[in-house]
This record gives sequence, C-alpha cells and structure tokens, in this order.
Amino acid sequence: MLAGAQVMIYVGGILVLLVFGVMLTNRIYDMRILAERVNFFRSVVVVGFLFGLLTVIMLETPWNVVMSDAPDYSTADIGSLLMTSYLLPFEVTAILLLAALIGASMLATGSEGDEEGEA
Repeated sequence: MLAGAQVMIYVGGILVLLVFGVMLTNRIYDMRILAERVNFFRSVVVVGFLFGLLTVIMLETPWNVVMSDAPDYSTADIGSLLMTSYLLPFEVTAILLLAALIGASMLATGSEGDEEGEA
C-alpha cells in the first residue's frame, strides 16, 4: 500500500515537472512538427503480444502475500505533526519551493529589457 502511494506521488511529481517544462518552453513559433505513422500495424501487433504476455505472466505468477500488522502511525498523525511540531520547517520549505518556482519562471520567460538588447 505504501509503495503504491510512493509511486503515485513520484509519478505526480514528474507530471508536474513535464507540465511546467511545456508551459515554460513556448519559444517555438513558426515551426511545424509533423509525425508520420510508420509501421503502425506492426507496432500494434507487437504491443498486443507484449500486453498479452505480461497479462499471462501476471495472472500465472504465485504471488506471496504476507499479512502484517498495521503501522503505529497514520497520515492523520503525520498531518498533525506537520501542523504542530514541524510547522516552521514545513512553511520554510514551502516558501523556498515557491521562490524557486518563481525564479525558474522568470529565467525561462526572460525580462522585457532582454528582447530590446538592454540589460
């Protein structure tokens, strides 16, 4: 359960980075990017075969399921700690990340003086 949550958080972070990367790299104006569909049917056959193979492997594998006790802490406990004992480091980290995001946005878009040759 915890591993699934960690993977989802990691994937969400990567997607946020990709969205910001696309948003901040809008400097291509008059270029048309065209993609050609080459070997489409072959790729569908290969992907279908791999999907079927992985499905069979997943269903036929004897997974070892181990029952364990629930942890002594929960997300409510972590949230309570973040809002009481660790409030100052939590807020400092949030402000630092916000400043980094604003700085990255300013560096990526440039200032108005840069376009005219002024410093």
